[in-house]
Amino acid sequence: MTADLPFRSGRSIASLLTAFAACFLVMGTITSVRLHTCLKVMCFALAITCVATIVALQEPNLSSMIFRGSDRARGFFKNPNQFGMAISTLAPVVLGYALTSRGRRTVWVCCYLLLMAGLILSGSKMNILLTAATTGAMIVLIAYALNSGSRRVAMLSLGILCYLLFIFVGTFMLSVFNPRALLILNNFFASSEVQSLQSRAALWELSIQQFVANPVFGQGAGQPQSFFEGGHQITHSHNIFLDLIRTQGLPGLTGFLVFATVTIVLSLGAVRLAVFSKDANKQVRVETLGLAIGAMAYLLANI
Repeated sequence: MTADLPFRSGRSIASLLTAFAACFLVMGTITSVRLHTCLKVMCFALAITCVATIVALQEPNLSSMIFRGSDRARGFFKNPNQFGMAISTLAPVVLGYALTSRGRRTVWVCCYLLLMAGLILSGSKMNILLTAATTGAMIVLIAYALNSGSRRVAMLSLGILCYLLFIFVGTFMLSVFNPRALLILNNFFASSEVQSLQSRAALWELSIQQFVANPVFGQGAGQPQSFFEGGHQITHSHNIFLDLIRTQGLPGLTGFLVFATVTIVLSLGAVRLAVFSKDANKQVRVETLGLAIGAMAYLLANI
C-alpha cells in the first residue's frame, strides 16, 4: 500500500492467485489423454504462428504486425523474447514426438523445423542457446532410455552426429536470416563486449542500490524500474533475482528460491523416472522428458 503505484502491486497479487488457481484446475481435471491432446493443440498452434512469421518475410501487412520494422519476429506475442520462450519450452516436447512417433513422424518433424525457423527469426539469444542445449539433452536421453546393449551405443553415436549437424545447420540458418543475433552471440563468447550487457551492468547496479535502501519490504511488487536508456524507460531489472530483491526484498527472493528449487528438483526427478521406468508406456516417457526439460528451460529463460 505504500508503493508508488499500488495498482501494480495488486496486479502481481492477482497473478499469483491466478497461478495457484490454474495449478489446482490442471491437477483436478487433467488425464493422460487430455494432456496428449492439449500438447498437440499447443504445439501445432505455435507451429502455425511460425508459419505466419515465415510468410511475414514477404507479406508487408503481416510483417508490420509480426516484425514491426525490426529484424526480430514476435509472432503473436508481446515481444520477440516471449515468442522465443514459448518455442524453447515446447521444442523438447515436439522433438520427442518427432523422434518416436512412427505413424506421424513426418508431421512432427515438420512441426519441429517450423519451430526452429520461428526461433531463428525471433533472434532471442537466450532461447536459441537453451534450445541448442535441450535438443542435445533430449537426443541423448531418448537414445539411452529407449534402447539397450549395442543398439544403445549405436543410437547414442548416431544421435550425437545428428546433433552436431543440427548445430551446424542452425548456425548457418542464423547467419542467413538473423546475422545480427549471430554477431552478438559471437561477440559475447569471444570477448563479452556486448552493448546490451554493458547497459545492463548499470541497470543491475541501480537495482542493488535500490534493494540496499529497503532490503525487507522492497519498493513493492511490480514497481517499475527508474532506468532510462536512449530516451526509453526500462521498467524491470532484466534479472529476476535482482528484480525480486528490488521490489519484494529478501522475503520475495526467499520465496522464489524455494519455488525454483522445488521446480528443478521435481523436473529432474521426472527425467530420472522417464529414463529408467522401462515398463512404462513409451509415449508417456517421452512426453515426461519433454515436459520436464521444457519446464526447466522456461524457468531459466525467465531468470
